Amino acid sequence: MMGAKSLEQQFEVAHEAQHHAPRLWVVDAQWEPSCGTVRSLMALEQFTLSSETTARKAAIAMNQLDLDHVPVVSDNGTLIGLLTYTCLVRLIRFGMTDPGPDSLVKDVMVQQPVTVGPDTTLSDALNVLRQNNFHYLPVVDTDGKLLGSVCSRDLLRVVSHRLEESLES
Repeated sequence: MMGAKSLEQQFEVAHEAQHHAPRLWVVDAQWEPSCGTVRSLMALEQFTLSSETTARKAAIAMNQLDLDHVPVVSDNGTLIGLLTYTCLVRLIRFGMTDPGPDSLVKDVMVQQPVTVGPDTTLSDALNVLRQNNFHYLPVVDTDGKLLGSVCSRDLLRVVSHRLEESLES
């Protein structure tokens, strides 16, 4: 389980995966987003954080991996939070020039983030993203275990050809 690996081990795995596998798998040209579910599009998370990781280490890893969102999981893989770029900006903006050595992820993360299940329709997931002005949604099972994620960029890639067709006609 990724939660049991050190931040350094996770960084190595995520860094390798970033260079070898695209986030979005090939989608059939006839595939319609209206009939798809989050399961058909979600990416498996290659990088997670422990709530006890220092915010400084997390910020360095997020910067090096060019990540805006990182799920925070317990030792058993249950999603407990979400560390975002915005969380780190707020930490700096409210008095610190750098995440302090004592600041932990659990102190700055979004607790109980909005999630979707794997059988959520892509249309519903898109509505959640749009209504909340989110770009990223963790996907969890009924027990709250992290399965993956779906983001606005993934959905845009899938529907962009349909959008282009409608703009051309």
